[in-house]
Amino acid sequence: MEKPQGSVIILMEPDTIAEDEFNDWYDNEHIPQRTEVPGLLSIERFVCTDGWPRYLALYDWDTLDVLSGPEYKAIHHVSKRTPWSRRILGRVRGWVRKEAIQVHPGRARFGEKGTPARVMLARIVDLQDAHLKKFLEALQVHFAARPEVSQWRLFKSAGQERNEYWLVVEFRAVVTGATSGLMGISPESGSIDLINLYCKYWRAP
Repeated sequence: MEKPQGSVIILMEPDTIAEDEFNDWYDNEHIPQRTEVPGLLSIERFVCTDGWPRYLALYDWDTLDVLSGPEYKAIHHVSKRTPWSRRILGRVRGWVRKEAIQVHPGRARFGEKGTPARVMLARIVDLQDAHLKKFLEALQVHFAARPEVSQWRLFKSAGQERNEYWLVVEFRAVVTGATSGLMGISPESGSIDLINLYCKYWRAP
């Protein structure tokens, strides 16, 4: 049986450094380092239009096994960070980093149905395994009724004591009311404690 796809979800924003330097580091050092690692499928960055913190980075990996391989460890371990990486990461706030396994649909890649105009990220905490199937069914019904949704994926955080899930929704067009609509779907256990809406990050040349 093929292993599910893995992802790394990172949230943060610059605090005591200039935003231009933060983006220079991401674009010119951090991302190029990771594109050299075998098993990377994509790296996407986003800017928050509704929620906090300001930046989201979504890394799709073939499987989470890649993150325990020598190529990834050679750049990721704290002892391997460059002086620039140490400077930037020591001056950010809202830091969240989650390694996660794709639960639904299992092997879908970001942007498979076209480049999205907006992306929504939601965190569901303390969702018990016994209630996952019913929650997935509710999500399927909800998104099937929304033609502006091109794709949605559900991930489960790896190595967590509490059952934590992340929902990534891709929209074909700029949307309104997307976050409030999701709050109407209440899992039988746990709760949705974060919903952010994003546009794709870009910088003028």
